[in-house]
Amino acid sequence: MVIEPGQPFTLLWGSGYQTARACVEFYQDGTLLKREWSAPDRTQQTFTFTPDESMRGRITVVVTQTSLNRLSEFAESINIPWKKLELRWEHFTSKLVPGQQATWTAIVTDPQGAAAAAEMVATLYDASLDAFGHHAFSGFPSFTSFPCSYTSGTFSTEVSSGTWTRYSGGGPGRLLD
Repeated sequence: MVIEPGQPFTLLWGSGYQTARACVEFYQDGTLLKREWSAPDRTQQTFTFTPDESMRGRITVVVTQTSLNRLSEFAESINIPWKKLELRWEHFTSKLVPGQQATWTAIVTDPQGAAAAAEMVATLYDASLDAFGHHAFSGFPSFTSFPCSYTSGTFSTEVSSGTWTRYSGGGPGRLLD
């Protein structure tokens, strides 16, 4: 389910039991945003929650019901989409000095074209250097530790026919299937 900030979300809770109570909780990143109990004399009730701009991301609603000494729990995620930003790259190389370094600039704007604040993480990797020695980013999990294949710009979960092992011969390091 996807809703926008300021758009109310209404949950209808109901029970077939003659007496039942429910606790409805809204969480974001493990933090309780709102908790509400159903009225003791009702077996159907609506609960409303209106997220604001600071709640973009994912909210989880958890409904816990007790009746006849039985506990029932239901959880559902509500997506509140992040603001849509556009990313454009500008490239500049001075033609006045031969061999001058290129400058790349990332331009981040909102859909109306106004400058937008954003955070970004980037890394560069030159695969041609693998001819001299195997490289792995330290402190990050191995990306070959789970069955995954990358083809045509899309990821899929396919099991490889073999296992990946590190080449331990005298030459450059390579992954062999």
